[in-house]
Amino acid sequence: MPALTTPLRYLASITFERGAGYSVTFPDFPGCFSAADTVDDAVVSARDALSVGIADMLEHGEPLPEATRLERVERRTGVTYALIEVPAPRPRYAKVNISLPEPTLAAIDEAAAASGPPVPISWSRQRPGSWRASG
Repeated sequence: MPALTTPLRYLASITFERGAGYSVTFPDFPGCFSAADTVDDAVVSARDALSVGIADMLEHGEPLPEATRLERVERRTGVTYALIEVPAPRPRYAKVNISLPEPTLAAIDEAAAASGPPVPISWSRQRPGSWRASG
């Protein structure tokens, strides 16, 4: 699967029911839903639900569905549609310790040296507890 770097956007259907509040479903993610008392809270909880749904699919090696375009949705009375954007999931990293034949390691080192000097990376603190690399 290619690395995901841009935010993901999926269509959500928001429905209001008296006494129950707002419910949100996703045409592209059957079974992924959320609910809230206000439409603003419904959008926030939809982001959370979508993030969890995407993470679950990726965790199980399932491909993400192509996003449905609003033009392709059959409009229903009483339903509001919103485009919900979530950050691209961060890749999971694994530390590995490998053994290679010395000629293979030498070839890797030569290829790395031929590609030029390493790119310097500087770290800056964005907010408490988070760091960002640039380089």
